[in-house]
Amino acid sequence: MDVDTNLLKSRFQGAKIEGSGIKFAIRSLCDERGELINFPEEEEARKGTDVREKEKRFDVARTVYLDFKNYFKKEGRYEESGMFFIREREMIRELLKIRRDWTKWFVQTLAFRIGTYGERPFDVLKMGFFVIILFAAIFFVTDSIQGAEPNLSAESFFKDYVYFSAVTFTTLGYGDLKPEGWIRLCAAFEAILGAFFMAYFVITWSRKIIR
Repeated sequence: MDVDTNLLKSRFQGAKIEGSGIKFAIRSLCDERGELINFPEEEEARKGTDVREKEKRFDVARTVYLDFKNYFKKEGRYEESGMFFIREREMIRELLKIRRDWTKWFVQTLAFRIGTYGERPFDVLKMGFFVIILFAAIFFVTDSIQGAEPNLSAESFFKDYVYFSAVTFTTLGYGDLKPEGWIRLCAAFEAILGAFFMAYFVITWSRKIIR
């Protein structure tokens, strides 16, 4: 594969991508902003209607992304490897949907939504902030936090409810504000989510630093 090869016009079924020319081939796979463009197999699979043909093309694209991921990982270029790892996992998610394996598809979708398969730690942080605001809104609407200001205003929302949600999420539990009634179950669930998100962030961040 030489430097001028345009991979966007190629077909990869039955081919294994390797060799030093791959260093330059990546240039033809990105747009002017440096973002990865889909392979033709993936594009055609998304546009197609025949289920078997879609499955076949998604599997070809998955294999291609896997080859690129392994190559860049071997070369120590982890950013590029991670980029292709995300695309590989996306192809697996599409295959699971076609095969109606909904349990594994749901797990893969969660992994993508929460932290982009562990490749983007700050996506985990953003989702964590979203969870804090979501539960703060639940506490605010139900007005079931003992010690919070009784007037349901924007000031009390940020002063008391977001604060309580953040303290619950991080499992600090100062005790100055307390949930009442059935909302205690929501608070307990938020604490479990918070423990998970914080652990997941540490794992994804450490993975980025170590490699």
